[in-house]
Amino acid sequence: MVYVFCNSVKNQIKLGIVKMNNKNNRMVYPSYLNLKIRVQVSILRDCLEILSIWLENKGFIDYDIGIEIPVSSKMKKGKIEFFLKQLTLTEKQEVDAFVQVTNRLFIIISKNQKRENSWVFEFHNSVESMEASGIIDVLNKHRSTAQFFLERYEVTFVRLYRKGNGEKFFPILPLVGDRTHLMLATEKAIIQLFDQPEKFWDYPWDSVDTYGEKILVSRAMKAASNVEFATAIFDQQWELARLAKPNLVKYYKAGPREEEMAVYKSGASRLENVGYVEEEKTYEFSCLLNEDEHIPGWEIFIIEDLVAEGKLADGRIVEIVRVVFWEDEMAHREKRPLLDVGAKVYYQGEEGDIIEITE
Repeated sequence: MVYVFCNSVKNQIKLGIVKMNNKNNRMVYPSYLNLKIRVQVSILRDCLEILSIWLENKGFIDYDIGIEIPVSSKMKKGKIEFFLKQLTLTEKQEVDAFVQVTNRLFIIISKNQKRENSWVFEFHNSVESMEASGIIDVLNKHRSTAQFFLERYEVTFVRLYRKGNGEKFFPILPLVGDRTHLMLATEKAIIQLFDQPEKFWDYPWDSVDTYGEKILVSRAMKAASNVEFATAIFDQQWELARLAKPNLVKYYKAGPREEEMAVYKSGASRLENVGYVEEEKTYEFSCLLNEDEHIPGWEIFIIEDLVAEGKLADGRIVEIVRVVFWEDEMAHREKRPLLDVGAKVYYQGEEGDIIEITE
């Protein structure tokens, strides 16, 4: 590579969910804010020429950058124009690069192995020890960079995301991801990935910029700390998880930090324990919801944990986790996260039987 420098549910199942503790309300910030952009170009030299234009546009033209081509080589410092003149034929076409722009910003340029004539720019910006205002400034600069690329080049992917220090309790959405501030969409992709795609736009986006058929959307651009960010995207993230098409959302074991617990545990418990059915090795819940109510995210993760663990705290085997809703509409409204984490979803029929929803 070339581098250019429900409480009742929780208590009865006892799956070891972290307890809330709001004594520690300190502000915690991400370690990095990273911007990833895929561009349709042929060779590394094209990428470095793009980078040269970007550096000039952003006021870095007089900077001596550090560069490694390939990464196994020692870093050299100088103007990017010098490196463009020194590239070998192989380096121009095949290798990737690492560019050190400042002590906080480095860029990795690498060839996309999955697509022909596609290269990836990764802008890694350290925000460790920055104040909130500095982090917000970096977010805005990254958005400006994404806009710069979209205005000039054939861009196929954009994502601005947070890395390090928390916020590990969200479903990972298709197209959107989880810890993301900025992403590139198209109407076609939204239709392919989400049911009721028109509702994708109902949830608050900070900005929506159109570049032909491509749409750059941003969110939580004034959220610096992990608690501010989690609060800003929480409802939107779960609404979109309920709208996603089958098996496209990824779930992992939730790991909220202490100061994030109030956000993670927001929303009253909606699941009622029916209990363990020995002969079926099944644990069953029932659920009754008003029109404006949903199963909270933390209960989805409890279900996910129980499915993954496959047993209760006392060792009884659980092969099936079943959630039975009182009405058809409730079940269809809430089905997607439950099905995606491996639960079975039912609703009560008119004759007292239960009817399964499978997709």
